[in-house]
Amino acid sequence: MDWIERFADVVVRAGVNVQPGQGVVLNTDTAHLEIARAVVEAAYAAGAAWVEPIWSDGPMRRSEVDHSSLDQLRASRPWALQRTREWGEQGAAWITLVGDADPHVLDGADPARAAARRVEEGFARRDAVMGKLRWTAVGAPNPGWATQIFGEPDLERLWQAVGTAMRLDSDDPVAAWHQRSATLAERGAALDALELTEVRYQGEGTDLTVGLIPGCHWTGGGV
Repeated sequence: MDWIERFADVVVRAGVNVQPGQGVVLNTDTAHLEIARAVVEAAYAAGAAWVEPIWSDGPMRRSEVDHSSLDQLRASRPWALQRTREWGEQGAAWITLVGDADPHVLDGADPARAAARRVEEGFARRDAVMGKLRWTAVGAPNPGWATQIFGEPDLERLWQAVGTAMRLDSDDPVAAWHQRSATLAERGAALDALELTEVRYQGEGTDLTVGLIPGCHWTGGGV
């Protein structure tokens, strides 16, 4: 199994734990096409009922910014709102592949239009993701991202770094993530048992005390 297959397997089986019969929404840039295909394959192999790719593309976004009015760029679309709400009602899994392939694509564009967002659609996605959907956002290696980090489009070097961070070099990456998740959940429970009211950070040049909200809980590992 190569890096991309391992990546997709971890995203699907550990990131959102796709269940048989579940729908999957995949947000991805066209720069991640090969990885996106692997994620779709892994999702269907896990039993997904359907996988809906939502594509973005830097040059297409630039065209939209250059030629649309501010009102058009800010206007939420009823069909998009309804679609997002239905995904939430169905309990779909939500996967986002991130990693900017061209961070300079909007250089020179009108700042107000480049920053314009469809706010109501954004709120609908936030409400669905935070309230009803299992979700994950994962960095997908691409030459543009590699250039930002290493100063050159060394994709193999980036895959090595991402592979280490995501435990893709383990014999069983998914099992490694499940084990890590269980460890973090245990630590959260142990911290809860302490009933801490504040946390103090000390180090060279640092002495910071942070108060905690009464009744707060320590969470981690997908809990």
